[in-house]
Amino acid sequence: MGVVRPVMEVYPSACVFLVPIFLISIFTMLNLFIGIMINTMKNLNEANRAREQECVEQLLHADTASADGGPIPSPGDRPAA
Repeated sequence: MGVVRPVMEVYPSACVFLVPIFLISIFTMLNLFIGIMINTMKNLNEANRAREQECVEQLLHADTASADGGPIPSPGDRPAA
């Protein structure tokens, strides 16, 4: 058996206290869950944006190298030692 039924049998006016406590607890847990999800999506979006910026910079560098008359480096090329 639960806790609420025996308390309600002895103190019927306890629902004035218990119902708001249950609602506050439920909304608090829901708020924490949603906050974690939003924070995770924000971090993923920032990481994706940084990765895209890095790719754009690499493409601009490749365009600059080809405009100078130098060879266009491929992603697998390593600089000569």
